[in-house]
Amino acid sequence: MNKLPPQDYNLPIITGFKAYGKCVYSKTQESIVLINAAIQTSSGYFPSMSTVSTLPEGYRPKYDTEISVLFSGSDVRPTGIVQILRDGTIRVICNSDSQSIVFFSVSFLAAQ
Repeated sequence: MNKLPPQDYNLPIITGFKAYGKCVYSKTQESIVLINAAIQTSSGYFPSMSTVSTLPEGYRPKYDTEISVLFSGSDVRPTGIVQILRDGTIRVICNSDSQSIVFFSVSFLAAQ
């Protein structure tokens, strides 16, 4: 079986946020979804909880997934959480209201 590299797709960013550099997702032949993203608020700072994107069917996780992430935007670089839910919702939870960019990279098993 020939292994082909996964095709990258631009992550669909919800209004109020924008890509800060390359924001992509892909899926391997083994149904592992990969997301690499840097997302910035369009105005000011992240609220404590924000939905930033929704993955299309076929790229959604089999189980809800949660990872620790790094934020940027002030002198401090606090951590937070990104949740990727089974319905495809990508949610950012920030523990500080002075952060404007979130960086994350995650992989998980696709539901389909």
